[in-house]
Amino acid sequence: MHSGITSLVESSHLLGWRRECVHRQLRIAWHGGSGTPIASLLARQLKKQFEATNRLCAGRTYEQTNRLSKAMTENMTCAAEMHSDHRHWNSELAMWEEDISNWRSEHAIAMDLLLQAKAIIAAHEATLGEHEEKLSEVGKAIVRHEKTLAASLRAGSESDVNNALTDKHEGYHQSMVTQRDAHERIKKHHHMAMAKVELMMKALKVPL
Repeated sequence: MHSGITSLVESSHLLGWRRECVHRQLRIAWHGGSGTPIASLLARQLKKQFEATNRLCAGRTYEQTNRLSKAMTENMTCAAEMHSDHRHWNSELAMWEEDISNWRSEHAIAMDLLLQAKAIIAAHEATLGEHEEKLSEVGKAIVRHEKTLAASLRAGSESDVNNALTDKHEGYHQSMVTQRDAHERIKKHHHMAMAKVELMMKALKVPL
């Protein structure tokens, strides 16, 4: 502790001040180091308090001096605690400002991700269009195949049905298997992605 403040503390008992109380308040103010503005301010305040007490105590009894010194000590306690609160509040304010800066950076990243998501959804929409076209093609091919099969049966040529149409029928079967797998894959991905979008929207809609 600074020698000037030490001498003030050492002399405080002459005015009836409790040294341990003064030491405690000085430790609060000197938390940031011997060169802090708060420590210097408290030292000046202590000096003023001692000088004022010296003037006020002139001609007073011991009991009067003791009561006066106690009141002065309580004032210094209040001031030191307010200084401590101010340091704590300033630290919180600085932390909150840093949080806001970080959140703004994250907002910028989120906006970029949302643009990417929009592009991906548009690509998925294009994939749905392609899937729909393939389903339409398969459907039309099955209709043609059915008409050919019916015509063959009306002509009474079951051997021609077995030989000529079986290969095409097997091809359509494979097309249906392929489209069925594709449809299930698209459906699973779509439901998962849309559920995530819905959760995100619910979170964003919560008032700040």
